[in-house]
Amino acid sequence: MYALTELAYKRDYSVLGNEFINFISTVITCRIIKKLESAKLLDEMTYGDAMEDLTQVWRDVAADLNKKPALDDGLWAYATNKELKMMEALELISATPKPEKRKPGRPRPRPECAKTKRSRGRPRKHTD
Repeated sequence: MYALTELAYKRDYSVLGNEFINFISTVITCRIIKKLESAKLLDEMTYGDAMEDLTQVWRDVAADLNKKPALDDGLWAYATNKELKMMEALELISATPKPEKRKPGRPRPRPECAKTKRSRGRPRKHTD
């Protein structure tokens, strides 16, 4: 009879432990969904697609854990540009500074570098 009550207590603790794990996983999932919504990634794909893409990305073991990962540090494995852009939008990696946009075409010469213009037409003969 004592064994039955002890078994019932073990069942109660296993149910409590199971419910606690379910609660923690629900909280983590809600935080991930909020982060994906704030980055506007759920407009382009579903939650399952985003998680599948992010699980494919691996980081090299030799990476320094004290520094925030960077996009161009060369320690990423199996990562495509799409997945790295997703991680950049989620602020999981530091963004690379984008170069400033330039106007299309040939740049104008700088005034200090510009040569003096020669006169137009054929040069005149000097008669002295």
